[in-house]
Amino acid sequence: MSETTRTFSGEVYGAHVPVSVARQMLGVTRQRVYQLIEAGLLNATKVQSTWLISRRSIEARIALLEQESERWYGSR
Repeated sequence: MSETTRTFSGEVYGAHVPVSVARQMLGVTRQRVYQLIEAGLLNATKVQSTWLISRRSIEARIALLEQESERWYGSR
């Protein structure tokens, strides 16, 4: 059984999402998503001309940012 998620637009994706969805999940620009891929901070695969980003790597990135935010600002 493949893992799926419903995105902001209501579309259903599996374990990988396109850049447009990744940027929504991360709250960043498309360019920033490409920078994170290039830096190796997001796991991604290029299929023809489309980058597909691992949803788990996005979730891990979000968790890391939340931890850093709590460390700097404390929990509110």
